[in-house]
Amino acid sequence: EFDKDNIPEDVIKKIEPYIHREDFDPAAIKKASVACEAICMWCRAMHKYHFVAKAVEPKKKALAEAEAELSEQMVKLNKAEAELKQVEDKLNKLQADYDGAIAKKEELEAQKKSCEIKLVNAGKLLGGLGGEKSRWTETVNGLVAMSDLIPGDCVVAAAMVSYVGPFTSEFRVHLEQMWEKRLSEEQLPHHTGVRMKDVLGQPVKIQQWVVQGLPNDILSVENAIIMDTSRRWPLLIDQIGRA
Repeated sequence: EFDKDNIPEDVIKKIEPYIHREDFDPAAIKKASVACEAICMWCRAMHKYHFVAKAVEPKKKALAEAEAELSEQMVKLNKAEAELKQVEDKLNKLQADYDGAIAKKEELEAQKKSCEIKLVNAGKLLGGLGGEKSRWTETVNGLVAMSDLIPGDCVVAAAMVSYVGPFTSEFRVHLEQMWEKRLSEEQLPHHTGVRMKDVLGQPVKIQQWVVQGLPNDILSVENAIIMDTSRRWPLLIDQIGRA
Protein backbone atom coordinates (compact mmCIF):
# COMPACT_ATOMS: atom_id res chain seq x y z
CA GLU A 1 0.00 0.00 0.00
CA PHE A 2 1.41 3.33 -1.07
CA ASP A 3 2.10 5.76 1.78
CA LYS A 4 0.64 8.89 0.26
CA ASP A 5 1.10 10.92 3.46
CA ASN A 6 4.93 10.51 3.43
CA ILE A 7 6.09 10.95 -0.16
CA PRO A 8 9.83 11.76 -0.19
CA GLU A 9 10.75 15.21 -1.48
CA ASP A 10 13.25 13.77 -4.00
CA VAL A 11 10.44 11.79 -5.61
CA ILE A 12 8.39 14.99 -5.90
CA LYS A 13 11.35 16.75 -7.47
CA LYS A 14 11.84 13.94 -10.00
CA ILE A 15 8.22 14.03 -11.19
CA GLU A 16 8.00 17.82 -11.06
CA PRO A 17 9.25 18.30 -14.67
CA TYR A 18 6.70 15.81 -15.98
CA ILE A 19 3.83 17.50 -14.20
CA HIS A 20 4.47 20.74 -16.07
CA ARG A 21 4.82 19.14 -19.46
CA GLU A 22 1.91 19.71 -21.82
CA ASP A 23 2.02 16.20 -23.21
CA PHE A 24 1.77 14.71 -19.68
CA ASP A 25 -1.97 15.04 -19.78
CA PRO A 26 -4.43 12.20 -19.23
CA ALA A 27 -6.46 13.08 -22.29
CA ALA A 28 -3.41 13.14 -24.56
CA ILE A 29 -1.95 9.97 -23.08
CA LYS A 30 -5.28 8.17 -23.40
CA LYS A 31 -4.85 8.32 -27.17
CA ALA A 32 -1.72 6.27 -26.86
CA SER A 33 -2.63 4.00 -23.89
CA VAL A 34 -5.57 3.75 -21.58
CA ALA A 35 -3.42 2.13 -18.87
CA CYS A 36 -0.95 5.00 -19.01
CA GLU A 37 -3.85 7.42 -18.67
CA ALA A 38 -4.62 5.99 -15.25
CA ILE A 39 -1.01 6.16 -14.21
CA CYS A 40 -0.84 9.80 -15.35
CA MET A 41 -3.97 10.68 -13.38
CA TRP A 42 -2.61 8.89 -10.28
CA CYS A 43 0.73 10.71 -10.50
CA ARG A 44 -0.92 14.08 -10.85
CA ALA A 45 -3.27 13.29 -7.96
CA MET A 46 -0.40 12.21 -5.68
CA HIS A 47 1.56 15.33 -6.63
CA LYS A 48 -1.39 17.57 -5.83
CA TYR A 49 -2.22 15.60 -2.64
CA HIS A 50 1.38 16.02 -1.46
CA PHE A 51 1.21 19.78 -1.52
CA VAL A 52 -2.34 19.86 -0.13
CA ALA A 53 -1.30 17.52 2.69
CA LYS A 54 1.80 19.60 3.24
CA ALA A 55 -0.37 22.71 3.65
CA VAL A 56 -2.93 20.93 5.81
CA GLU A 57 -0.46 19.14 8.10
CA PRO A 58 0.36 22.21 10.25
CA LYS A 59 -3.32 22.86 10.57
CA LYS A 60 -3.95 19.26 11.61
CA LYS A 61 -1.19 19.54 14.19
CA ALA A 62 -2.62 22.83 15.38
CA LEU A 63 -6.07 21.21 15.54
CA ALA A 64 -4.71 18.27 17.52
CA GLU A 65 -2.94 20.64 19.90
CA ALA A 66 -6.09 22.74 20.19
CA GLU A 67 -8.17 19.62 20.87
CA ALA A 68 -5.67 18.46 23.47
CA GLU A 69 -5.72 21.87 25.10
CA LEU A 70 -9.51 21.93 24.87
CA SER A 71 -9.67 18.55 26.53
CA GLU A 72 -7.36 19.77 29.27
CA GLN A 73 -9.40 22.93 29.70
CA MET A 74 -12.62 20.89 29.76
CA VAL A 75 -11.19 18.82 32.58
CA LYS A 76 -10.36 22.02 34.44
CA LEU A 77 -13.81 23.41 33.60
CA ASN A 78 -15.56 20.29 34.87
CA LYS A 79 -13.50 20.45 38.04
CA ALA A 80 -14.31 24.14 38.45
CA GLU A 81 -18.00 23.47 37.82
CA ALA A 82 -17.96 20.71 40.42
CA GLU A 83 -16.34 23.07 42.91
CA LEU A 84 -18.85 25.77 41.96
CA LYS A 85 -21.68 23.27 42.52
CA GLN A 86 -20.34 22.52 45.99
CA VAL A 87 -20.08 26.25 46.75
CA GLU A 88 -23.63 26.83 45.44
CA ASP A 89 -24.97 23.94 47.52
CA LYS A 90 -23.23 25.32 50.58
CA LEU A 91 -24.55 28.80 49.77
CA ASN A 92 -28.09 27.44 49.36
CA LYS A 93 -27.79 25.65 52.71
CA LEU A 94 -26.53 28.83 54.35
CA GLN A 95 -29.38 30.78 52.74
CA ALA A 96 -31.90 28.22 54.00
CA ASP A 97 -30.37 28.38 57.49
CA TYR A 98 -30.47 32.16 57.33
CA ASP A 99 -34.12 32.19 56.24
CA GLY A 100 -34.94 29.74 59.03
CA ALA A 101 -33.12 31.91 61.54
CA ILE A 102 -34.98 35.02 60.33
CA ALA A 103 -38.32 33.18 60.58
CA LYS A 104 -37.42 32.00 64.09
CA LYS A 105 -36.38 35.53 65.02
CA GLU A 106 -39.69 36.94 63.77
CA GLU A 107 -41.59 34.23 65.66
CA LEU A 108 -39.68 35.02 68.85
CA GLU A 109 -40.30 38.74 68.37
CA ALA A 110 -44.02 38.04 67.95
CA GLN A 111 -43.97 35.92 71.11
CA LYS A 112 -42.07 38.67 72.89
CA LYS A 113 -44.66 41.28 71.90
CA SER A 114 -47.45 38.91 72.96
CA CYS A 115 -45.76 38.34 76.32
CA GLU A 116 -45.26 42.08 76.79
CA ILE A 117 -48.95 42.70 76.09
CA LYS A 118 -49.89 39.90 78.51
CA LEU A 119 -47.59 41.38 81.15
CA VAL A 120 -49.15 44.82 80.71
CA ASN A 121 -52.65 43.34 80.92
CA ALA A 122 -51.63 41.26 83.93
CA GLY A 123 -50.28 44.40 85.58
CA LYS A 124 -53.53 46.22 84.91
CA LEU A 125 -55.51 43.26 86.21
CA LEU A 126 -53.41 43.03 89.36
CA GLY A 127 -53.77 46.78 89.84
CA GLY A 128 -57.53 46.50 89.41
CA LEU A 129 -57.70 43.53 91.74
CA GLY A 130 -55.64 45.43 94.27
CA GLY A 131 -58.17 48.24 94.12
CA GLU A 132 -60.99 45.74 94.58
CA LYS A 133 -59.36 44.20 97.64
CA SER A 134 -60.84 46.73 100.04
CA ARG A 135 -64.31 46.35 98.51
CA TRP A 136 -64.07 42.57 98.68
CA THR A 137 -62.95 42.80 102.28
CA GLU A 138 -65.94 44.95 103.10
CA THR A 139 -68.24 42.56 101.23
CA VAL A 140 -66.84 39.54 103.09
CA ASN A 141 -67.15 41.30 106.40
CA GLY A 142 -70.71 42.24 105.51
CA LEU A 143 -71.53 38.64 104.57
CA VAL A 144 -69.99 37.39 107.82
CA ALA A 145 -72.05 39.89 109.76
CA MET A 146 -75.18 38.90 107.80
CA SER A 147 -74.56 35.25 108.50
CA ASP A 148 -74.83 36.00 112.20
CA LEU A 149 -78.28 37.48 111.56
CA ILE A 150 -79.60 34.56 109.50
CA PRO A 151 -81.22 32.63 112.41
CA GLY A 152 -83.55 35.47 113.38
CA ASP A 153 -84.35 36.29 109.76
CA CYS A 154 -85.18 32.63 109.06
CA VAL A 155 -87.57 32.54 112.02
CA VAL A 156 -89.56 35.46 110.63
CA ALA A 157 -89.47 34.07 107.05
CA ALA A 158 -90.58 30.58 108.17
CA ALA A 159 -93.42 32.03 110.26
CA MET A 160 -94.57 34.13 107.31
CA VAL A 161 -94.62 31.15 104.93
CA SER A 162 -96.44 28.99 107.47
CA TYR A 163 -99.10 31.35 108.85
CA VAL A 164 -99.72 34.58 106.93
CA GLY A 165 -101.24 33.24 103.68
CA PRO A 166 -104.87 33.97 104.67
CA PHE A 167 -104.14 37.50 105.96
CA THR A 168 -104.11 40.91 104.31
CA SER A 169 -100.97 42.85 103.51
CA GLU A 170 -101.45 45.23 106.48
CA PHE A 171 -101.87 42.38 108.97
CA ARG A 172 -98.80 40.63 107.55
CA VAL A 173 -96.71 43.74 108.24
CA HIS A 174 -98.13 43.84 111.76
CA LEU A 175 -97.12 40.19 112.33
CA GLU A 176 -93.60 40.79 110.99
CA GLN A 177 -93.15 43.73 113.34
CA MET A 178 -94.51 41.72 116.28
CA TRP A 179 -92.17 38.79 115.58
CA GLU A 180 -89.21 41.15 115.14
CA LYS A 181 -89.97 42.67 118.55
CA ARG A 182 -90.08 39.21 120.12
CA LEU A 183 -86.71 38.37 118.53
CA SER A 184 -85.25 41.46 120.15
CA GLU A 185 -86.69 40.42 123.49
CA GLU A 186 -85.14 36.97 123.12
CA GLN A 187 -81.87 38.59 121.95
CA LEU A 188 -81.88 36.51 118.76
CA PRO A 189 -79.75 38.31 116.09
CA HIS A 190 -81.72 39.55 113.09
CA HIS A 191 -81.88 42.39 110.57
CA THR A 192 -83.71 45.52 111.61
CA GLY A 193 -87.00 45.69 109.71
CA VAL A 194 -86.68 42.08 108.55
CA ARG A 195 -89.13 41.16 105.76
CA MET A 196 -89.90 37.79 104.19
CA LYS A 197 -89.38 39.25 100.71
CA ASP A 198 -85.82 40.27 101.60
CA VAL A 199 -85.00 36.85 103.11
CA LEU A 200 -86.58 34.45 100.61
CA GLY A 201 -87.15 36.62 97.55
CA GLN A 202 -84.81 36.37 94.57
CA PRO A 203 -84.84 39.60 92.52
CA VAL A 204 -84.23 37.83 89.20
CA LYS A 205 -87.01 35.28 89.78
CA ILE A 206 -89.40 37.97 90.98
CA GLN A 207 -88.72 39.97 87.82
CA GLN A 208 -89.46 36.90 85.72
CA TRP A 209 -92.81 36.47 87.55
CA VAL A 210 -93.66 40.11 86.85
CA VAL A 211 -92.81 39.67 83.15
CA GLN A 212 -95.09 36.61 83.07
CA GLY A 213 -98.02 38.66 84.49
CA LEU A 214 -97.63 38.75 88.30
CA PRO A 215 -98.70 42.12 89.75
CA ASN A 216 -95.81 43.99 91.28
CA ASP A 217 -97.53 44.79 94.60
CA ILE A 218 -96.12 43.43 97.84
CA LEU A 219 -99.08 41.10 98.54
CA SER A 220 -98.83 39.36 95.15
CA VAL A 221 -95.06 39.04 95.42
CA GLU A 222 -95.33 37.57 98.93
CA ASN A 223 -98.00 35.12 97.73
CA ALA A 224 -95.69 34.00 94.88
CA ILE A 225 -92.80 33.50 97.34
CA ILE A 226 -95.06 31.47 99.68
CA MET A 227 -96.19 29.26 96.77
CA ASP A 228 -92.61 28.85 95.51
CA THR A 229 -91.20 27.81 98.89
CA SER A 230 -94.12 25.79 100.31
CA ARG A 231 -94.19 21.99 100.20
CA ARG A 232 -98.01 21.93 100.12
CA TRP A 233 -100.71 24.07 98.56
CA PRO A 234 -101.00 27.16 100.78
CA LEU A 235 -104.13 29.11 101.69
CA LEU A 236 -103.75 32.63 100.25
CA ILE A 237 -105.57 35.94 100.05
CA ASP A 238 -105.76 36.45 96.26
CA GLN A 239 -108.26 39.16 95.52
CA ILE A 240 -107.24 39.52 91.84
CA GLY A 241 -107.02 35.79 91.05
CA ARG A 242 -103.33 35.64 90.18
CA ALA A 243 -102.18 33.03 92.72
